[in-house]
This record gives sequence, structure tokens and C-alpha cells, in this order.
Amino acid sequence: MGFAVPVGEWIRGPMKEWAEELIDNKRIEQERYFNAQAVVEMWQQHLSGKFNRTHELWNILMFQAWLDNQ
Repeated sequence: MGFAVPVGEWIRGPMKEWAEELIDNKRIEQERYFNAQAVVEMWQQHLSGKFNRTHELWNILMFQAWLDNQ
């Protein structure tokens, strides 16, 4: 049996700065792969604890990180 990785907590805590750089509103708008307003709303909901948006945000973060390396 595996174990859960606390990605949601990490992107609220020690990985927050990294995440915010990748999903910066201006960057998202400029790249035009995602709806910037929707990403900002998900990020704010996740940070506030109102909703757990870990899965959605992690997918966006991984795509953005991949873009940085291309």
C-alpha cells in the first residue's frame, strides 16, 4: 500500500513561491494555454482552504514547468 504525498500543503507552504511564479496571471494570459482568470480563482480557493484544488493546480504547474524546459 502506498502513501499520500501532501502536494496540496506543499504548494501552500514551502513550494508556494515556485507555484506562484509558474501560474502568474500575466504569464498565463501571455501564453494563452489556460484561462488566466480560472487559474487565479483556483489558486485563491486553494490558498484559502475553501476548496482543495491540488489535482487541477498540480497539472497546470507541471505543464508550466514543462514549458520552461522546452
